[in-house]
Amino acid sequence: AVSEASSSPRVIGAPVPPTPPMPSQHAVKNLMNSIRMALVHHNGPLAFVNLRKAGAQMPPNEFGLKQVLCKVGLQDITKDKVTFDTIVSVFQRSFNSNYTQFIAALRRRIPEKRDRLITKVFSELDRKGTGSIDTMALKELFITTNSSLAPSHFFDTAVVTQSMFMEYYSDLSAAITNDAHFQTALTSSWRVA
Repeated sequence: AVSEASSSPRVIGAPVPPTPPMPSQHAVKNLMNSIRMALVHHNGPLAFVNLRKAGAQMPPNEFGLKQVLCKVGLQDITKDKVTFDTIVSVFQRSFNSNYTQFIAALRRRIPEKRDRLITKVFSELDRKGTGSIDTMALKELFITTNSSLAPSHFFDTAVVTQSMFMEYYSDLSAAITNDAHFQTALTSSWRVA
């Protein structure tokens, strides 16, 4: 007989594999840094944007996490059983199997200077001050660009909220270390002062 409660089939009465111990805070920090560096290496400035998209399409379990990591080019991490089991343990215990929390921890907190810049650009785009921008109005402010960093997915919705705008550019910020490059990535897509 197969247990339905388990994420993988196992024989009822068979011993349950022990849960690996939670790594130390220092080990978790090192692991998260390793994942962050590999993610940026494989995905460039869109690292966290791609991770968020992949996470939105997968269930928040061990299988889904493995698929997400593979989609963003981190297959090697999933092949090392000890490393992957540790990632799963951290994902489940520290982040309650929540991709948004996991990404936020990987991404780290956005520097205040960049946060203010993103808010300023959104405020200039949100001329009515409603906290959201109609997609049609946003298209008029969009500068057609060949840049892969342009948030063209904004045009797939009826409105873009400040939260959506902040999330996208916070994800982008995490993968762009140079402030001038980040500012260019943000302002080159929009008709703002």
